Amino acid sequence: MKPATSKRIQRHLPILVLILLNLLVGILIVRDYGESWDESGIYTYAQQSLRAYANLLENGTLPHYLNVPTNAVNYGPAYAMVTTLLAQGLHAIIPIWSQIDGWHFSEFLAFQLSVVSLYFLARKWMGGWAALGATLLYSTQPLLWGHAFINPKDIPFLGFFLASITAGIYMVDALPDPLSPDARHLSQGASRLREPLPSPLRNLAAAYALLFLDSWLFIAAGGLTRLVSDAVVILYEANKTSPLGSWFSRLARNSSQLPVTSYVHKAQAILLRLEIAYVIAGLVIGLLLFAWIFLRYSRQRTHPATTLPRNGPWKFLLNPWVLGAGCLLGFTTSIRVAGPYAGVIVLLYALYKSWRRALLLLLPYTLSALLICYLTWPYLWGDAVQRFLTSVTLMSRYPWTGLSVFFQGQHFPPNHLPVYYLPYLMSIQLTEVIPVLFLAGLVLSAWKFILGYQREPFALTLLWLVLPVAGIVVNKSTLYDNFRQELFLVPPIFITGGIALEALFSRMKKEWLRVLLLAALILPGLYADVTLHPYQYIYYNSFVGGVAGASGKFDLDYLASSYREAAQYVNRVAPDGATVVATAPLPVLEDYTRPDLKILSLSDLRPDTHYDFVVLLGGGGQCPSVPPAKTIAREGAILAVVKAPPSSVDGCP
Repeated sequence: MKPATSKRIQRHLPILVLILLNLLVGILIVRDYGESWDESGIYTYAQQSLRAYANLLENGTLPHYLNVPTNAVNYGPAYAMVTTLLAQGLHAIIPIWSQIDGWHFSEFLAFQLSVVSLYFLARKWMGGWAALGATLLYSTQPLLWGHAFINPKDIPFLGFFLASITAGIYMVDALPDPLSPDARHLSQGASRLREPLPSPLRNLAAAYALLFLDSWLFIAAGGLTRLVSDAVVILYEANKTSPLGSWFSRLARNSSQLPVTSYVHKAQAILLRLEIAYVIAGLVIGLLLFAWIFLRYSRQRTHPATTLPRNGPWKFLLNPWVLGAGCLLGFTTSIRVAGPYAGVIVLLYALYKSWRRALLLLLPYTLSALLICYLTWPYLWGDAVQRFLTSVTLMSRYPWTGLSVFFQGQHFPPNHLPVYYLPYLMSIQLTEVIPVLFLAGLVLSAWKFILGYQREPFALTLLWLVLPVAGIVVNKSTLYDNFRQELFLVPPIFITGGIALEALFSRMKKEWLRVLLLAALILPGLYADVTLHPYQYIYYNSFVGGVAGASGKFDLDYLASSYREAAQYVNRVAPDGATVVATAPLPVLEDYTRPDLKILSLSDLRPDTHYDFVVLLGGGGQCPSVPPAKTIAREGAILAVVKAPPSSVDGCP
């Protein structure tokens, strides 16, 4: 092992140990977690998205989505497709794991990506102890740890949004400022170490890139689709005695019997196959060209800035940092349409560092993101721009079908919540030390910002946390299930808290004191992780009396993960062919109950219906005179109950 590599490993050994430990714990406990409300529908959508690639090769048809959740197509399926494939592979390797267990572990891997990304982002502005402390606090949060196994949309988006910002910031810092004396000096040093790229090859590569990107943008905007549709209509309606009409009649012998739409759809199917093939082929050729140029300029190991071509914007267009960060941003966007905001933060950071750098980064960074988003989101094929804009418009005003949101013991319309809803929930669902560290770190980083040094953490908190929260409040955005959709706003809280930790650790010269402080800070989270397992995501801190104090005032098991434990009890005690009545979501309960059991919805129950068991999420009020046969609870808060009412009890069949 090279000395430089060995030093890097030693420097970051704590985060490596943390990730390995998390993975080991995840492997041991993943089977304890029940399926959540969203998972089945999300992975049905992912399977149909994967099928779209096969359909493209077989018949060139556009994706058709059946039996998927409402508005599912407006979420990108990128990580859900990865999770589906990983779950199949994990089941093959570990047969004892069900498909659901494979889903959960794959979602947990996305959380580990966020842990690593947070650590390296924190290392930009603080020492190893503070960065490790912020990361440990983040990794052990009960709210995040619980969601990490059962949340198929928000945890992957959190992981990749954070990774996109971390990679983007490192990308910006790895590139020299064009036209600066340092950049010219580095370029001159590089030129003595490497051969210059011949002008003909440089011009050919530039022409290829411009031609491919322009044509792809035309395709993504649906221009070619509309052009072909118009052409088919003209041919269909042309006079049969004209050359064009005669040629089309020979080609389409049944044109007199079939409507023009049949031929338009057939032409579009053929066109779609050609479009995707063109995009993939162009991407492969471009990557091969880039790899050849990059290898030519990487014969010797030097400072990252000197590994770049010295001629104009090529140092940006052909840099692996730029293309890698752009592809990561595109993948993030193909998880949720809010992904591009990570790119906005990165480009603003680049603008702060150098306006020249920001301008040169804009084209390759953005186009590589758009290309990956297009390739990993089959719903966009055929009319990418219009469909993406439709998704953005819809998701900005998400039409949630729920009637109300339960908050502080009251029911509110989902788009008319109290203005303090989001910050208040953040303050009571993270461990008590986090709001304290955040406020202290915010004051410190604001003071540094005023003094004119280390301005980035404060600006990042404003861009990543304060402005989005203010936008949500002002726009009265739809929120429900507490703030799970906004988990991607949490990382800057820990970055800012790390600033406060840095100030504390700088006054502690003894390492054992630092270890004791870290242990004391993470102990409440670890304790809750153990006592609430496997329902850590219902966590509330002592500011509201813990989970017991939150019961009856805030939502607890809103993803219905306790239905797994309820189903296991029913499976053990129910006679053959028993009827089970349950509150929604029925599919979650059905995935765990025995095949012989008949599952009915409580909302569809008729007075003359006989049932043997009733499963109630949150305790419910059905059969109030019948004591629960099984209660699933944590810290006195009831998550679900199973009742076995006799038919003679009033109010129960």
